[in-house]
Amino acid sequence: MEQIEQPDALYDFLYRDSNRIASYYSQIFHGHLSSMEKSTSERRNTDVSGKVDLHVVSADRKITNETLEGDKRVFDPHDLIATDVLSFLVSNDHVLDDVVHAAHGSLVIVQGTVVFIDRLIAEVAVIAFDNMINSQSQKPKSQEEKAAVQGLKNFKGSLAKDFFALSLYPANK
Repeated sequence: MEQIEQPDALYDFLYRDSNRIASYYSQIFHGHLSSMEKSTSERRNTDVSGKVDLHVVSADRKITNETLEGDKRVFDPHDLIATDVLSFLVSNDHVLDDVVHAAHGSLVIVQGTVVFIDRLIAEVAVIAFDNMINSQSQKPKSQEEKAAVQGLKNFKGSLAKDFFALSLYPANK
């Protein structure tokens, strides 16, 4: 059995727009790849022959042994299409690696832990935390309630800070 070439890197795509990838693939490689086929065959042929000629009698004998082996594999190129497109785009500088400074609509490769925050939800959460803090601040307080209010303030501050950092780089820049 032949040695299978190992990839240099493995990818786990969090999100894959199959239609867009197929469109990019068709544009880059001049067509849509629907399947891949790899065939191998091996043929062994053995001929044994002999001839005797005694000027009066002649004899000829031939033995042929032929063995044919074949192997056919059909691959679904689903992930291959995505990695081919990604390799082409990266090698031709069409993909960025700085998500903070990338323009809206840019293709960006992000590695490590990725957190997605919806700006509208972040704004609503900050308002909700403000309301909770205000309503809790007007009630009589035990030490435990004061700690809970302080925890809400800290979390709201962190959320607002993260939202502010996102707001520095608006999506329509």
